[in-house]
Amino acid sequence: MYISILFIIVALVLIIFISKQEEFSKAAKVSIMISLGLSILIAILYEYGSYKYDNQNRVKEIAFKQGKTLICKDQNVTNKTYLYEPGTASLMPNSKDSTFIGAIYPIEDCILAK
Repeated sequence: MYISILFIIVALVLIIFISKQEEFSKAAKVSIMISLGLSILIAILYEYGSYKYDNQNRVKEIAFKQGKTLICKDQNVTNKTYLYEPGTASLMPNSKDSTFIGAIYPIEDCILAK
C-alpha cells in the first residue's frame, strides 16, 4: 500500500513538473499526463484488488485460529489436525498426526464450513 501511495505522490510531482516545462510540446505534455494518470489508476485498482484478496484470506485465517472448520479440496481442516503457516499462507499437517502427511492446502483454496 505504501508503495502505491509513494508512486502516486511521485507521479503527481512529475505531472506538475512536466506541465511547467517549456521544452515539451502541448501534445507531449498531454500524452505524458494521460500515461501518468492511467498509471495512477492502475496502481489504485491493483491496491484495491490486493486488499480485497488479503482481507478474504485474513477472515479464513482468523476463523481457522478460532477453531472453526475450513473445507479444502473436500477435506475438513481444523486447527487440531493442521497448523497455519503464515509465510506461505497455507495449512500444513500437524506433525503429531501422520494421517494427513503431505496434504498442504493454500488458504486461498479453502472455504469456511457452515
